[in-house]
Amino acid sequence: MDPPDERVKPAPAATPVGDTTRSLRALRAAVDALDRALIRVLAHRAVAVDAIAALKRARGLPVRDPEREAALLEDRAGYAGSLGLDARSVRALFEGVLAASRARQEGQLDVEKHSAESAPKGGAEGR
Repeated sequence: MDPPDERVKPAPAATPVGDTTRSLRALRAAVDALDRALIRVLAHRAVAVDAIAALKRARGLPVRDPEREAALLEDRAGYAGSLGLDARSVRALFEGVLAASRARQEGQLDVEKHSAESAPKGGAEGR
């Protein structure tokens, strides 16, 4: 676990009423930027998932690893709780991330299977 001082600090208190629209807009812009950063992290995660899929394929391993998934969900929920987030919500979020990862891996296997089936066979007609 990371040290307790890693806790995320709350946003600054609301500004005076006359400045509410501007501060709301600024806070929403900050959330939008964080969402984009989160999507970039998910894209990096997808690259790692692709590498995992290639290893699983090479070793003949199944896409799904229930033990690994259960441990991952437990770890992420615990880490979220240590940062003051709702562990159940983060667990649900990572259930979605895992489902997307499995779908990505299965999609790669389907593409490769289709490519192998449609690839020309040896012999004169394959040249």
